[in-house]
Amino acid sequence: MTDKPPASALAYFWGEDAFLIEDAARRFKAHLDEQSFAPLETWRVSADEEDASGRGRLRGQIGQHLATAPLFGGGTFVLVRQPVGLLRESAARERTLALFERIAPGNALCFVDLLASGGRAPAPVRRPRDPGTGPEARAPEFPARPR
Repeated sequence: MTDKPPASALAYFWGEDAFLIEDAARRFKAHLDEQSFAPLETWRVSADEEDASGRGRLRGQIGQHLATAPLFGGGTFVLVRQPVGLLRESAARERTLALFERIAPGNALCFVDLLASGGRAPAPVRRPRDPGTGPEARAPEFPARPR
């Protein structure tokens, strides 16, 4: 444990193996918890269940959770399942990518995206992998293991 909260953090785990993706997200949060004053509060959402207006509202809620720096205790760990809906259209993608720059110190954003077997990540999913899309950005792929 350090004497100050960790810097803002961003992770994007995607692929075909649900167990490995969930395990990576769990280990990422555990790593952040070790660096924080107190464990981060987890807020889980699924973006695939929302229509266009719901995704805009969801994006706003994610932004509110991430932009507020913690005063006491740990920050907030926002876990977004199936974020492709937030990245599909170019305007929505730009608004979502803008969230990355507003993550307050002590908070973290983690996208987990389970792809169909043999599926390939669409171009919008790859965008957050580019350099400069956020602090401490990570984007490993977890393909299903051959039998």
